Amino acid sequence: MEMNFLLAGEPVKVQLERQQDDCWQLQVGERTFRVDYSRLSPETASLLIDGRSLTAHVSQVEDNLHVSIGGRRYTLQLPRQDRAGRGAAAAGGTGPGSGSIKTPMPGLIVKVLVQPGATVEAGNTLVILEAMKMENAVKAPFAAVVKAVNVAEGDQTNLGDVLIEIEALQATAE
Repeated sequence: MEMNFLLAGEPVKVQLERQQDDCWQLQVGERTFRVDYSRLSPETASLLIDGRSLTAHVSQVEDNLHVSIGGRRYTLQLPRQDRAGRGAAAAGGTGPGSGSIKTPMPGLIVKVLVQPGATVEAGNTLVILEAMKMENAVKAPFAAVVKAVNVAEGDQTNLGDVLIEIEALQATAE
């Protein structure tokens, strides 16, 4: 699985691959680590990174992942288009005002919080996805109506699978 973030404004490529012994190989930029972990809570994990024991705390606020590990704090920003280019492209859609909410990483659908016809606001949680023993909220990128829900609780997903299809709410004329 490959993910791209911004760290201090600079692009960072993160690759994660499960190994045969149920550990993970983590590559951040040019550095590679061997990682074993155990989830302690939805936002906390016990990690063994290259033989060093650490505790990690992770929280997501909008497009930012706040990570505290080994006494250091990092803010990873999910790269986005500029504000004017948002809308469908931000949701992975192809037309103006519509979009497909796709999985940001492989995982297990823990909870589906919307159904077709539901109206959601920007930032509302649509689905809870468990990946690497951490729960991740998949949120609406803009106010919309849910057109289709393509997953159910217990479904296994791959990177880029379409979870939910949405259509932007029409702005009212002033």
